[in-house]
Amino acid sequence: MDEMKITENSTVQRAEQVASRSIAGKMVLMKAPISTLNTLNGVAGFIWEQLETPKSIGELASCLAGEYEVSAEEAETDLLLFVKDMVRRDLIEIKG
Repeated sequence: MDEMKITENSTVQRAEQVASRSIAGKMVLMKAPISTLNTLNGVAGFIWEQLETPKSIGELASCLAGEYEVSAEEAETDLLLFVKDMVRRDLIEIKG
């Protein structure tokens, strides 16, 4: 698999065939048509909720830094790891 190029200006959005629901305080994602379930922890669930509308990596990192009181650099580093993992699972998409 080629290493994806993601920058601060890349736009992140939920993949179309993914449904989500909060159950017992955790975000659960289901990917159609194979019905794969993924459970997200609190931080990942927060990111997923932010993706109700597409956002840039920079916007998401700012949201994370504000919500969890971490530096913008730390937020972006952790966000990029999460985004790459979610792209590999076909749960989110990168534009630009």
